[in-house]
Amino acid sequence: MKKSNLLIVYFTLSLLALIGWAKSAQADAEGPALEGATPYQWQRRGDDTVVISVGKNKIMLVVNSREDRQRLKSLDLETLLHRVDSYVTLAEANRRDTTITDEDQIYQISFVNGETRIQVLKNRNGSYQNSRSYDDDDRDYDRQRRSRKSRRGRVVVNLFSFDLGFNNYVQPGGQFPNGTDYDLRPLGSRYFAVGSQLKVPLSGAVKLRTGASLSWYNFMFDGNRRVRGTDQGVAFFRSPEELEKSKIAAVYVNLPVMIEVFGSRSSGRIFGFGVGGYAGYRLASYTKVVYNDGNSIVKPREYDNLSLNNLRYGLAAELRIYRAKLFFNYDLNPLFAANRGPELNAFSFGLRI
Repeated sequence: MKKSNLLIVYFTLSLLALIGWAKSAQADAEGPALEGATPYQWQRRGDDTVVISVGKNKIMLVVNSREDRQRLKSLDLETLLHRVDSYVTLAEANRRDTTITDEDQIYQISFVNGETRIQVLKNRNGSYQNSRSYDDDDRDYDRQRRSRKSRRGRVVVNLFSFDLGFNNYVQPGGQFPNGTDYDLRPLGSRYFAVGSQLKVPLSGAVKLRTGASLSWYNFMFDGNRRVRGTDQGVAFFRSPEELEKSKIAAVYVNLPVMIEVFGSRSSGRIFGFGVGGYAGYRLASYTKVVYNDGNSIVKPREYDNLSLNNLRYGLAAELRIYRAKLFFNYDLNPLFAANRGPELNAFSFGLRI
């Protein structure tokens, strides 16, 4: 049933039983069909809503569609009433909260301030939903419904997010620069980012996500090559020392904007995705090499703009499986300024946590 639970079905079937009892009473003028039953009063509000009064308590029954009404006709009233009554009797005998698994549904019976409450934890299609207690009145129900709706539509702030992965670059046409002076070590060229996220609900499972982040590009060169900034641009050359490491590092502050589609846990969805873009500004850049000069390990670091573009912008994608996120970023503009270095477009990929 669509967003239905056993409690709603219970009172729906009780209503049907009441109608049958009324007809039987007119025929033979006898007492109520169920021994010891409390007299009910009910009234219709529109075509899809019925309010049932039991003493001082009220239950509002809403049938969402014609299909729901057809399903109710096929249910066995007597069997369902006995089943629910046995659950409540067991829980009341123990006087403690009780969880019961019945076929493909899970029920939790609890006692709150003298009230007996039945909650449907899992329905047939695997989704989770909450039911009302027997003696919640209409105003309490409306307040709870508005509160749930407010929680679903609220803005969410994640103070910290981390990107861990690798980066590389490609030449025009998508080829890797293999065999060149700026060929990279793929596993040594690592990418790291830290930031915060702001999620704004748009519609249902669709959210707008933005925020700010700091990212570190590390381009580690293959072979015994170094890089240096000159008046004519960036220069790559073979090092006279035997290098253990040689890299360019660049730090950017970024503003990402993405559209994220991912269902909540209650919807039973486990996959999601996001698409969007980003823009960043270079804060610092430097070169670093590591080698042994015969006496000790030397790690000189030289800060320089290295003819890197101050601005970077590109496209971003994300694949989410439960809480794990895989990200991919591709810079649309070249890494180096025009005519100041090789024409290369950087990209990064990895795990976002």
